[in-house]
Amino acid sequence: MVKNFPRHSEVIIPDFTYTSTALGPILNNRCIRLADVDPEDGNRDVKIRESYITGRTVAICPVDYAGNPAEMDEIMTIAKKYNLLVVHDTAQSIGSKYKGRYTGNQADVSTFSFHGTKNMTTGEGGALVTNDDQIVEKVKIMREKGTDKHSFLSDNRSRGFYQYVSKGHSFVQSNINGALGISQLQRLEMMNAIRKDIAEYYLEQLSGIEGLNFLKIAPHSETNWHIFPILVPINKKFRIMDALRAEGIMTNVHYTPLHRNKYYQHKGTDFDFPGAMHFYKTLLRLPIYPCLTMKEREQVVIAVKKVFGHI
Repeated sequence: MVKNFPRHSEVIIPDFTYTSTALGPILNNRCIRLADVDPEDGNRDVKIRESYITGRTVAICPVDYAGNPAEMDEIMTIAKKYNLLVVHDTAQSIGSKYKGRYTGNQADVSTFSFHGTKNMTTGEGGALVTNDDQIVEKVKIMREKGTDKHSFLSDNRSRGFYQYVSKGHSFVQSNINGALGISQLQRLEMMNAIRKDIAEYYLEQLSGIEGLNFLKIAPHSETNWHIFPILVPINKKFRIMDALRAEGIMTNVHYTPLHRNKYYQHKGTDFDFPGAMHFYKTLLRLPIYPCLTMKEREQVVIAVKKVFGHI
């Protein structure tokens, strides 16, 4: 809604992502084209990204899976070459850094999530970040039911009334949610530091275990450790999950590739997305959150070592 792209224009979305990444274009009558990802980190494979671009492509949406920044310099170079909008899905990467700069600074638009599962929360909702004044103006109208109420509240020339100027939604956050977000933001650096400490403990204790690999993180990137993924042998994944559960350690898998879901199944088959399928079939997520105690961290490590020693 904030860009007047032709109907049925195409937006490139990674196959391995949450449905929200794709729903923005879809709900605005744009088409999505699913792109494969790197099997070692779940992010878009830059080497093949250009092959997805067609004459209908108007935008690309890189995703920072697990808080691990996408290769934004390369993505922006490709976008500039083809005159494409870049909407950076930074839902999981608040506090992460790419080449020394926080995520949210690299693309035309970035979107953060403040859902309760994220590194900071407002209970629900999120934030859009951009330096484009035209996008800012349209977003302010769209979030307040298509009214120009924001100017009514801030511009002395139009005090006394506001108008309905466009289509819109009700995306205004309550003051209560906002207050929670401000308090969380003040603690974000501390909470991310705790996550980093837990991740470094896992990396130190679990390195060298046969069949267990870690997410690929570029030397110029710094993740916020939104999650701690491990990559395990495909033929042993569910046995490992069950064995860890028996030891009291819950693991999880996010996400099922979009094309494997009912709504998106017409977008391709497993053969079209070998990287996404390999990543999905090997991925497990270990517990990581700021309140995880030292004893609980040790229990995770002991359980993982025990399970991998007998699988």
